[in-house]
Amino acid sequence: MAYWQGGKLFLHPSTQSIPIAHFVVAGLCGVKPEDLVLICEFCGGGFGSKIIGTVNVPIPALLSKKTGRPVMHRVSRYEENYMGRARAGFQAQAKMGFRKDGRLVALDLYIVQDNGPYGIQSDMGSAAAVSSLSYQPMSMRFRGVSVLTNTPPRAAQRAPGGAQITAMLEPLLDVAAEKLSIDKLEIRRINAPDSSSKFDGSQGGLTSALCREAIDKAKVLVDWDNAKQLSRKRNGTKVTGIGVSLSSYTAGAAGFDGLMVLRPDGVLEIHTGVGNLGTHSYSDTARTAAEVLDFPWERVEVIWGNTAKGLPWTSVQAGSMTTHSATRAIHAASMDLKRKLQEIAAKDLGGSS
Repeated sequence: MAYWQGGKLFLHPSTQSIPIAHFVVAGLCGVKPEDLVLICEFCGGGFGSKIIGTVNVPIPALLSKKTGRPVMHRVSRYEENYMGRARAGFQAQAKMGFRKDGRLVALDLYIVQDNGPYGIQSDMGSAAAVSSLSYQPMSMRFRGVSVLTNTPPRAAQRAPGGAQITAMLEPLLDVAAEKLSIDKLEIRRINAPDSSSKFDGSQGGLTSALCREAIDKAKVLVDWDNAKQLSRKRNGTKVTGIGVSLSSYTAGAAGFDGLMVLRPDGVLEIHTGVGNLGTHSYSDTARTAAEVLDFPWERVEVIWGNTAKGLPWTSVQAGSMTTHSATRAIHAASMDLKRKLQEIAAKDLGGSS
């Protein structure tokens, strides 16, 4: 919904990433960022399809400018299937070679991706990276073909590529474990990454990976040795299945801002550009400041959802970046605030900061 007032555009969209969407939407609507007020206190479900808003966001803004009246644009579920964005589907052919001890020696992965009608999507590349990360093959070859199709637009959705390839390759590890007479949990432990592991074509490193420790703990907590004995046990028409899977995804971002104000009335304002997707990450990441400053949470006011209120530059809310980037930025800002408070206290009360 959009309206114009005092030369400014006031727009209520549904977007996951408010500060970054603010600049993108300004360009789509033909206004300067300072002449756009973006208000999105509740996004609703996004799952990657509303990273910077939806394709129809500029429509009410442009119609409102022509009519001089507020305009709300709604689409039906039927229409959404034509103009909305779906996950880029793909089919994969995988060949996996193992040593007798269960170590994955080689992975040959070939993916054909249904890309939809527009720009190439990253699912097949992410699938290859996640395969390399999760199973640490000693040698790997990846080939991918992205096919343009006359279908609804495609875009990244939750864990693009990673979600699909995990579901495809995990059953193959079970097949390999059975043929090699190796425990299904153990074959994943043998091939799991650790904190020194590298992955994908760039051979990038990891911040941390404690997969083997998690597998060891899970083995005890679920009493794996006894639980797996139930697998394939038949009780009338029902058969019990016991399974395990290992999944990973790349995440994180850096270079973003934290913003907070300690008011004279003793209230700490924490400004955040994190959107509300129903997960409470907009407030949970803000708690970092209260912890660093040892500040009572009931005296904290979280400012969010409206660019007119002054929001910091925050990462795009996609690719599992939010917790990593926003928490780090808010932690850095609160440490800076703590240092400045100590300097003021030392100057006014004596002592060292």
